Amino acid sequence: MSIVILTAVFIAVTYLFGFLYAAISSYNKRYMIAAIGWTGFCVLGFVGVPFHELSHLVTALIFKHKITDVALFRPVKGKTDGNLGYVHHSYNKKSLYQQIGNFFIGAAPMLLGSIVLLILFYLSVPFNINNFVSKDALVLDFGHIVLGFGTKLVQFDFFSWLTVAVAFLICPHLGMSKADFKNTAAGVVFILVLSCLFAFVTGTKQNILNVIYFDFIVRYIYILTIGLLISIFVMMISKICSINVSRRL
Repeated sequence: MSIVILTAVFIAVTYLFGFLYAAISSYNKRYMIAAIGWTGFCVLGFVGVPFHELSHLVTALIFKHKITDVALFRPVKGKTDGNLGYVHHSYNKKSLYQQIGNFFIGAAPMLLGSIVLLILFYLSVPFNINNFVSKDALVLDFGHIVLGFGTKLVQFDFFSWLTVAVAFLICPHLGMSKADFKNTAAGVVFILVLSCLFAFVTGTKQNILNVIYFDFIVRYIYILTIGLLISIFVMMISKICSINVSRRL
């Protein structure tokens, strides 16, 4: 496959997981509010919401966007307008670098959140890090790692329960909002244009680069999948808690 096609796959994968994360985050929020109320949800959100907004903020600064306004956590006003935080930024529309940055700024909470969860997951179930070099080993070890994590939970392993605690704090806030999707869309065309230029410049050297790029996408999917599975786990627990609360009422 060419670099352009792989780039299209990378973008498609990002949007696919973006929609999945958004859906799971929405259910997580709904079930948590049903179980512990808006106040309880905001108490848990004092970490997750700032994490979401700081992800946007840091990525925007990396891509040299101008930050115009920031609200890391606004639980009182958020109850009225549904917006618990925001990062407003502007950019130079003549800058290819800043235009491309829109894509990564919009997806930043999902990407950084998945990496954080993967690191904690690794500390809980130390898999062979060398296997991260082999996409085949990743697929074969995936089930083993997930089962190992479940075993660690039963054994009350510190890092396993730390992973669960962090997951409950950040997973409901990893989903991409409508504004985030709109932001990523502003960078898609420019990423594809850059990939076309890169393909033209590299010429015959593309074969080696394609292999590296493909392996990167496999690992990218792996990281996002780990984060998504943990988010689903949080959603299931939240759902069970909300059902128990409704029964008591």
